[in-house]
Amino acid sequence: MMKIVFLLMLGVTVGRPANETAVGISNSVKVSFPCFGYVINGMCYRFFSVPKIYTDAEFYCNNNLPGGHLAAMTSASLHEQLADLVLNAYGGPVRTWVGGFNFFKTGQYKWTDGSSWKYTGWKAGEPNNSGGKEDCLEIFLGGEQYDLS
Repeated sequence: MMKIVFLLMLGVTVGRPANETAVGISNSVKVSFPCFGYVINGMCYRFFSVPKIYTDAEFYCNNNLPGGHLAAMTSASLHEQLADLVLNAYGGPVRTWVGGFNFFKTGQYKWTDGSSWKYTGWKAGEPNNSGGKEDCLEIFLGGEQYDLS
């Protein structure tokens, strides 16, 4: 499985592990907890440029940061903001895991945080489950969503 950097969504975060780097902070929304990342629509988002396979990225989010999951892109506006966050934080395009996955390889996609799967801003022709192995969601280049293994 390919290692890709990842985008974390936090409902609540209370601290910052010593071995990681957060990129920037937004004051656009007041929150009642330290975010050490970007606040969008009252949720805290952090970008990590540490390459991990999809399951390890979600595991990291779940186990090291309270309420953490890979980011769920639930609207066109949020998708655009998160794509911009990644491009600005990394300094250019980079393949980035987000929280969408092919549920038990059924072709039905879900978000790891349980958000409703209403927005599907896929790149044209995606998801295509190329080779029968692309079960995880990433954003790349201008923020398009792809399925990938």
